[in-house]
Amino acid sequence: MTNAPTAVLSEVLHRRVAGRVVQAAVFTTFSFEPGFFEQEIVPTLFEQSFSQAPRVRLVQLEETLRDVGPLAIYFDRRGLVAGSDSAALDIQRVAVTHARGLFHPKLVLVLAKDATGSDDDSVAAPMRLIVGVLSANLTRAGWWENVECAWFEDIVAGSRSSIRRDLMDLLSGLRRADATGAEQPALELIRRFLRYEVTDNPQRTTNRALNPRVWVSQAPFHEFLRDTLALPAGVYNLEVVSPYFDAHGDGQAVAALIEQLEPKATRIYEPRADDGSTECDPDVYRGIASLPDLSWSAFTGAVRQRGKSGEEKHLLRRVHAKVYRLWSKAEGREFLAMGSANMTTPGHSGATRRNFEATVVFEVSQPKKLDWWLTPVDTGAVAFREAGESGEGSGETPPPLSIRFDWTTKEASYFCEDERPEPFALWSAGELLAEVKAPRASQWLCLSGSCAERLSETLRSTSSLDVRVGGEPRGTILVTEVGMAHKPSIMFSMTMEEILRYWSLLSMEQREAFLEGKLNQELVARGLAPPRDEADARVQVSMFDRFAGVFHAFEHLEGHVRRALAEGRTREVVYRLFGQKYDSLPGLLSKAVAPRNAAGEAAEADVKRDPLMDYVTVLSAESLVCRLAREPAAAHLFEQHRAAHKELKERFALGRSLARELDLGPDADVFVRWFETWFMRPASKVGAP
Repeated sequence: MTNAPTAVLSEVLHRRVAGRVVQAAVFTTFSFEPGFFEQEIVPTLFEQSFSQAPRVRLVQLEETLRDVGPLAIYFDRRGLVAGSDSAALDIQRVAVTHARGLFHPKLVLVLAKDATGSDDDSVAAPMRLIVGVLSANLTRAGWWENVECAWFEDIVAGSRSSIRRDLMDLLSGLRRADATGAEQPALELIRRFLRYEVTDNPQRTTNRALNPRVWVSQAPFHEFLRDTLALPAGVYNLEVVSPYFDAHGDGQAVAALIEQLEPKATRIYEPRADDGSTECDPDVYRGIASLPDLSWSAFTGAVRQRGKSGEEKHLLRRVHAKVYRLWSKAEGREFLAMGSANMTTPGHSGATRRNFEATVVFEVSQPKKLDWWLTPVDTGAVAFREAGESGEGSGETPPPLSIRFDWTTKEASYFCEDERPEPFALWSAGELLAEVKAPRASQWLCLSGSCAERLSETLRSTSSLDVRVGGEPRGTILVTEVGMAHKPSIMFSMTMEEILRYWSLLSMEQREAFLEGKLNQELVARGLAPPRDEADARVQVSMFDRFAGVFHAFEHLEGHVRRALAEGRTREVVYRLFGQKYDSLPGLLSKAVAPRNAAGEAAEADVKRDPLMDYVTVLSAESLVCRLAREPAAAHLFEQHRAAHKELKERFALGRSLARELDLGPDADVFVRWFETWFMRPASKVGAP
């Protein structure tokens, strides 16, 4: 396989997105490790660097996702990998139950806006859809360890595409796959781009080369290949790389493929475990071996090798790629089909009958060396073992149950897809969260208020819940979380001074250093790290502790919000003005107006508060909100978040009462009224009309 191009999958995606701003993204997978996906794959969508400290990286990602469009991940609920780190970010999670088989496509769809390279705001930035068809699941093994295959192509706005109709069919299938009827904003943005910005290319070839097509289970796979390629019989060689074959029978899927394509000769990769045994049913293996002009084969060279020195060279990488290769020296042409479809009957039958799959078919441009990738192996003495991989159809099957928690309303609800759902119970870390003895199907129904409270606390640390049906464990599910701007920060809290200082930082590097410093403080408090130099600590604490720092911080906050409004990034505005994150405005105000004891100390902190500083901070916040609420670009956001706006006003009223704690003399009330009137009035330049 020396003539096949190789690359690191995450680096390929990162290069494709580089220099562009993500507008929406959709990922699909069977096996799913939520923590790995969020910590290692999501960062490839952005050019900025992220901290090596996982907790700091999550905070950075949480902030970065405010500035981009919606992201979504579709996965088979049977493929949630047990024991994986939980999901934490504002990414739509859609668990799919494909009734006839597996939900098995591995896709990356990223809608991105190009950089214009111009300072002229009137120059529209080109849009493109980055399409990736893969064999890799969204797991550590899929993206970092296995031998996988991937194909990427960009579809630019205004162009013609031979895969447009295929992708539209795919998006329709994804929309139907979510039985709950929830809104799918990321999918909808991509669908609208394909519908209005791209046109079909109905031609089969361009300059005699086959145009790509994507098989999304429209018809049986072998028929789709036959009709798409239309190759002459007995001229092309066929090679198949697949980790899985039918669990029983005599290899009928392989026989059907050969019957339709009529290759000159066929070689099929023999999946082997580290101990040398073949991962295939013995009868299936022998049935395939008996087909004419067919050889079980293996890779030669370093395709499966992990390292080049030491013990690592003896460890073999698992081949998880699904590749169908047809090539002919006589005609000088090479065709590849790669994606999710294993060499199995469920994988080849089409979504209406079995699995939901996605595989791209394309012609290799200017093939360098046309020769076999695989080398025949001796089939005389073969030891067999059951093919097994975590997530590929193994493990418990959780019930078709969805749980949703709305952080805006603090309401929890469930949705059962079963026609006659059984009683179920939700557990987390051995604690019973909810029990529904008479569930109803096909509609969202509220769980009790006490369950919502327990779920709210649980979701601060994990989004995974265990489901028991009839008292027996039935698997793990991910909670769908909406209104994530109102979810408390996933990492740590900040003091009021720290929030103001964080708003004032100019670069991502400064923010990363600040967050790492906060993490170190937390570790020191727990006795898990040595304290830093006390002089540095004093400098950090005192930099923005007076009024200039307050005004400077709010100037930066207003600039961030106004830029976000001008660029249509309403998610960022909601997070900053109404959210419950570590650097949100409500979080700042909750500290400024926190109840105080007789000594003037805030009840929730170990530091003595300065009522004058808190008072000026609250007035600065009220002045900012009043100005923004009058802006036409922000009016609809304040209307949509009326409850949050009302809560802000209540905190402003509490903050104004701090003036009573100030020693302002006998005319305090008169002074405060005068001061607040002028403080809230917009400033203007001297001599300005």
